[in-house]
Amino acid sequence: MNRQFRFAICLLLFTSMQLFAQDAPVPIEKEPRHKLVFENDLVRIFDTRIPVGDVSLFHTHSFDSAFVCIVGGETQSE
Repeated sequence: MNRQFRFAICLLLFTSMQLFAQDAPVPIEKEPRHKLVFENDLVRIFDTRIPVGDVSLFHTHSFDSAFVCIVGGETQSE
């Protein structure tokens, strides 16, 4: 491997770590892509729109949750 290629790989890895680094998870109410649209004593409904290639902040849910993907795309949950 030449030096320029190794430098480019190191730069890419460093940049990606900075993009995805986050100190701690935020509550779902503070995640900017999750908008609370309905709430009662039994259920809360969030409208979440994440553009293709984008991600939401690492966040927590205070209650049991389920999600439904209305429009195609890949989703991951941990």
